[in-house]
Amino acid sequence: MAVATIKRVALNSVVVGGVVFCGWVFMRALSPSKEKMMETLSLDPDEHMATHKKKTAQLYATIQQNIESPDPVWKIKPLQNKRQDIGATDPSNK
Repeated sequence: MAVATIKRVALNSVVVGGVVFCGWVFMRALSPSKEKMMETLSLDPDEHMATHKKKTAQLYATIQQNIESPDPVWKIKPLQNKRQDIGATDPSNK
């Protein structure tokens, strides 16, 4: 009985260890390097701050327009924000 339990524990340990090792190998193979991530991400702080300030100004302007509008709350004007994302398409342009 004890031998069967030891065999079962050993087999389970090997299976779990194999799954964890395969996950680690896949992570190492598929994860980009730090240099590749820095190339992909545009981390220019001045550009990021300018974009953020522009979006914030647009949001405040839209909120102010909606506050001063005599329309009911369900007829508020949406934020007029054009997407700057890579590959993003604006459905209103079609």
